[in-house]
Amino acid sequence: TGSADQHARLVNSFAGYHPLVAGFRARGYRYVQVGGTMHIARCSGYEDVCIGVTRLLQPLDEVFLKRTIFHHIFNEFKIGYQRFIEIPDVIERLPSLMEEAPFFLHAHMAMPHGPFRFHADCTQYEMPKSDLEIDLASWQSSFKEQVACAERQLLQFAEAIIQQDPGGIIVLQSDHGLTYATAYSKEYFLY
Repeated sequence: TGSADQHARLVNSFAGYHPLVAGFRARGYRYVQVGGTMHIARCSGYEDVCIGVTRLLQPLDEVFLKRTIFHHIFNEFKIGYQRFIEIPDVIERLPSLMEEAPFFLHAHMAMPHGPFRFHADCTQYEMPKSDLEIDLASWQSSFKEQVACAERQLLQFAEAIIQQDPGGIIVLQSDHGLTYATAYSKEYFLY
């Protein structure tokens, strides 16, 4: 566990308060933040352009809601649940971003983190599968499918960037593997 100061520095870094962003800005680049993908990577107002979503419920609200009867109502009508910015959403915005190049885009994407939303061919599940409420075999299968989709979408993203800007610089970085653990199981591992 880190200190509150370390956590604040991490959150500020994701919000764009970082020497890397400052360096790009000093060279005339705009800062584009893809927000709404993960709890720590929200638009902060510091960015020049925010690509984000509006949510009816925040992730913590959903955790509490799942413990009530309302979870079933929201689930039945497919309303309110977390909506992520996915790679195709960012690809769709590239042409308008290119009109005012250059820019530095920071996209901390949710894929392949749960909830599981995609089959291997990138078709969406009708309703996302919670990664905390399925057994190990289903989790492994769903995770593998979502990884396959993430790989496909990352290639499409790189191709779209190259098509728009053949001289563009693309840096991809992964943060960590996924952890399997549920409230219903003592099984736990880092995938």
